[in-house]
Amino acid sequence: MKIAVGNSRMDKKWKNRDISWEDLCARVGSTIRTTETVEEYRKLKKGAQDNIKDVGGFVGGQLREGRRKNGMVLCRSMLTLDMDYGKPGVWDEIDLLHDFQCCVYSTHKHTPEHPRLRMIIPLARDITEEEYPAVARMVAKEIGIDLFDDTTYEACRLMYWPSTSANGEFFYKTKEGPLLDPDAYLAKYADWHDASTWPVSSRQSEAVRRSITQQADPLEKPGIVGTFCRAYTIEEAIETFLSDVYEPSSMNGRYDYIPADSAAGVVVYDGKFAYSHHATDPVCGKLLNAFDLVRLHKFRELDENVGLDTPPGKLPSFKAMSDLA
Repeated sequence: MKIAVGNSRMDKKWKNRDISWEDLCARVGSTIRTTETVEEYRKLKKGAQDNIKDVGGFVGGQLREGRRKNGMVLCRSMLTLDMDYGKPGVWDEIDLLHDFQCCVYSTHKHTPEHPRLRMIIPLARDITEEEYPAVARMVAKEIGIDLFDDTTYEACRLMYWPSTSANGEFFYKTKEGPLLDPDAYLAKYADWHDASTWPVSSRQSEAVRRSITQQADPLEKPGIVGTFCRAYTIEEAIETFLSDVYEPSSMNGRYDYIPADSAAGVVVYDGKFAYSHHATDPVCGKLLNAFDLVRLHKFRELDENVGLDTPPGKLPSFKAMSDLA
């Protein structure tokens, strides 16, 4: 089975490896105990929590040039799904109702009362970066898609190796069975390439809408961002600057990412925001105004060696986009 491994979420270059299912299960079947208690961990800010649980990790496939980014996934050999909304007894239900081979292990926030589990499902064949979210979402739908984190379907997503607070419960189970056949799940779609038909949780569409209401109206933003967004709607920005990246879909209000196999994955909201579901799109999973949509497609590589805490207005891509605008 093909995976990529890194010592930290901060690693710039991940190492492609081959591993047997038995060795992978052995690796995730034991945990690293950290020094803080469950209660102490819960009170920490997210950044501090991330530092504690970052004991290295893996991607369930291999990466081009070792780069863990959208568009750089060579293949996926397994599904890795974060069950952030589990309930007591959820593993017993999965074990009873589904026959495919898999394993689960608890993540750092797990408690017996509020299970948080990571599910690994090996596949009968390697799948592409484009196929991954379609297969993963259909499998999640059959298990119960509301159980899973809405961002867990990203093909380049890292999964931390197990770690557990000093007094926390570590949970690990395996299930024997046939390898999951991705083609059987792709066949459940009329056309899996149509991203508009992919299952989503009851939270996801609402989350995008809520994000829109929480963001400032791009037309009212000060400076160059507001000026650009008043001059160009999303549709006009695509036509003027990104016609080689996106093209209008057959579905009204949506665009296709031209390099992708899938279609209708870019949703436009009121001409002010765009949200891409295309797995290979560098801006997949981001709600963007017209300025940032063009900025990230044209100049994102300028930001590769910039610190994560750099203010948006100080990014090299922002300066380059300002010059373009």
